[in-house]
Amino acid sequence: MATDINISVKNAMLQAIQDWSPGSSGPTIRMGAYTSDASASVLTTTSASYGIPSGGIMSLSANVVLNIPAGSTVTHLRIQKGDYPNDNYIYKKDITSESFTYAGTITITSATMTITG
Repeated sequence: MATDINISVKNAMLQAIQDWSPGSSGPTIRMGAYTSDASASVLTTTSASYGIPSGGIMSLSANVVLNIPAGSTVTHLRIQKGDYPNDNYIYKKDITSESFTYAGTITITSATMTITG
């Protein structure tokens, strides 16, 4: 028989993700654009701000804008702790390959974290 995790416990676990400080990276949550799945293929990262966990969910507080250099192709996005080349990612997403002839941006408008169970 599976036991559901109490909402308060989920909120505490999500807060622990926010507070987690791997090595000397600090507790900052960052979002990044990558040219491949490899950590060394980072194009750009920027800080992301999440609100206080509530109801077992933690939501992005504001849009995140990733500035993409001209001539780049983006194939992956990540939510991570700390800066490149830190491999402490929370989530990574393969995306349809997007080529930028000119410098441009990717705007992330929504990204929630939940703990199921």
